[in-house]
Amino acid sequence: MIKNTKTADDTPVSRKAISYGLRLHESIPQSSIQFVFAVGLNPTSNTSINLLGSLDRTNNLEIEHDAQNTENALRQRLPDKADLQVITGEQSVEKLIEDFINSNPPDMLIMGSSNRTGLEKWVLGSVSDHCIHHCHCPVTIIKA
Repeated sequence: MIKNTKTADDTPVSRKAISYGLRLHESIPQSSIQFVFAVGLNPTSNTSINLLGSLDRTNNLEIEHDAQNTENALRQRLPDKADLQVITGEQSVEKLIEDFINSNPPDMLIMGSSNRTGLEKWVLGSVSDHCIHHCHCPVTIIKA
């Protein structure tokens, strides 16, 4: 059996990658597909300045609320009985995905890429670039 894992959120490039992953899954007999939605939270501060810890907790509540909305949108887009794993932690999204994938590597990881370049890529980073270099499986990148 071939196991494909697709990282997912509700962005246009992710929808494109979801479609690709579903078409690939349908074309390979006895394959399975799993969708992973990673939510990176801010580490809560252990500082003597209570305001900073409060800001982290408030920001995390907003992140969790947005993540719930995205999860609901994903569940509406995905086929019934789709295996959607939601992973949440006080780490970056790329590290959450890396740890999840490397704990049980699929035969292929499929990801979307927003094609950031220059300063934007340097400041914001690239989840797909991180996964290409740190996940222990083949990674297919679907460009925006």
